Amino acid sequence: MFSENIHVFGIRTQKMIIPFFTTFLLLTTLGSFFLYAEGDLIKGKPALPGKACQTKPLFNWTPQEKWVWKQICNGEIADFNERDKEYDKVFDPKNHKRKPKGRLLTSEFLETILLHETFCGSLTHHGVRIIGAWFKDPIDLTNATLYHQLWLDKSRFDSDIDLIFLKTNYMISLDGSYFNGKLNLHSAKIGGQLNINGSKFSDELNMNSLEVENSLFMIDCTGLKEVNLIGAYVKGQLNMRGSKFAGKLTMDSLQVGGSLLMRDNAEFAETNLLNAKIGSALEMDGSKFTGKLMMQRLEVVNNLFMRNAVFIKVSLDSAKIRGNLELSGSKFHFIDLTNTNIDREFMLSSKNTNMDNAEWDGISRLALHNTKVGVLQDSRNSWPEHLELNGFTYGRLGNFIADNNKDLSERDITWFKKWMGKQVKYSPQPYEHLAKILRQDGRMKEAREILFTSKSIEHRKTTFGWYWLWLTTIWTFIGYGYRIYYAFIWSLVLVTIGTVCLGLSKQYRKKDLKYYGLAYSVDMLLPIIHLRKYHYDNIELEGWVRGYFYVHKILGYALALFIITGLTGIVK
Repeated sequence: MFSENIHVFGIRTQKMIIPFFTTFLLLTTLGSFFLYAEGDLIKGKPALPGKACQTKPLFNWTPQEKWVWKQICNGEIADFNERDKEYDKVFDPKNHKRKPKGRLLTSEFLETILLHETFCGSLTHHGVRIIGAWFKDPIDLTNATLYHQLWLDKSRFDSDIDLIFLKTNYMISLDGSYFNGKLNLHSAKIGGQLNINGSKFSDELNMNSLEVENSLFMIDCTGLKEVNLIGAYVKGQLNMRGSKFAGKLTMDSLQVGGSLLMRDNAEFAETNLLNAKIGSALEMDGSKFTGKLMMQRLEVVNNLFMRNAVFIKVSLDSAKIRGNLELSGSKFHFIDLTNTNIDREFMLSSKNTNMDNAEWDGISRLALHNTKVGVLQDSRNSWPEHLELNGFTYGRLGNFIADNNKDLSERDITWFKKWMGKQVKYSPQPYEHLAKILRQDGRMKEAREILFTSKSIEHRKTTFGWYWLWLTTIWTFIGYGYRIYYAFIWSLVLVTIGTVCLGLSKQYRKKDLKYYGLAYSVDMLLPIIHLRKYHYDNIELEGWVRGYFYVHKILGYALALFIITGLTGIVK
């Protein structure tokens, strides 16, 4: 009886399990069907060379999305412009009015093919390459990791794109696109190139702390209102040629392994390059800076070219330029090079005769406080009217001929005086350093003349007092120590006066002095040295002549003292 009951229970259980298991399989199959039209449930694999894509699109994708997937999965470019060229004009992403729905792609579609294992695993080595698409919704790839290159060229984005903390070892290209929202690449790490050439922006471009292992290309971009590259690192080249920055460009602490190119008719508003480090050259040729250009503590391993450009206010305070700094052909209002080191040449005019001199408006100013330069190159008319030269030093003067004038090292003393006279506030150091350089070039006379000019200016600027009296005295007798021959002129004058006094008083006859007492006058003027003992032992002058010769002898001692101090440099 018990065995029969067990048998009946087993039959009933079997009848219940079989329908349940069949229903489960049916539901699973249907669920898979609704999730994928004909696709796999396993990890996708790229199609073999010459074979068609095996991973089918989702059933709920739009026709254009299915077409894009077919192209990409087969390793082709999904180029809407090429597809629609027979019946549709080439899509202009910057045209606000024309938005063909046949190009609309959803952010969900993009995220699916980039991040879903079934689809990203089916991509070929060409990655995702889309041209001429329209993205209406926000795209969020925050913290995503991409295993293939991504092209979204000549496309339109009507909402924000967040690529924050995105990681990829491949290139990302957004060339020729229009961004109607923010493009946020904060702390993204890109192993290949990042291209946004020819793109237009209507909102912020945030690349704060971005890392690019290759190069970052921003050529001919427009509408850049606020661009943030604070702390960014670009191992290769950062190229901004021809771009238009309508708003602030902030690149504090930027590091570029190659060159930073901001040239070829590029336009910039306020620009910050504080503490930036450039591994090769920084080029700004032919560009226009309508706002402040702040480059304090900038480091450039090679040359800094600022040629044929327009600048309002430039600050290069404490910068280090290991190559040349060239300003030829540019227009300036104010440039501050305080504490800047230029290892090679500081050029206000170029060896290239096709380039003009640096140009300055009437109130322009060049600050060179404590600036150190290897070689100074200029032309006669390349300096502004106002200079700050205190502490300015240079290894040597230029040796090439500019604008048909003599070399800087060969110019006449009048030019050097005029150059030194451009100082906003007098300081003797620039004169002393120029004199040192002229002495090195063998121009001793010009060096003394420069130092004399410096002392003359100091004399004029000194208020009446003991120091003014001292300067007046040494100027009178020895030309501040730089014109010792003044003392000999005074000696000749005093000897002549003494002789005249002896002649007018007839005492030269009474004392038996020949030549109207000329020898006596000379002997009395010379301190210590006695030319003739008779002059000291046997002659006793009378009256006012005696009084004069007391003064005569005192002035002789004074002249001797001035000559000694002038020759030893004590008064200089």
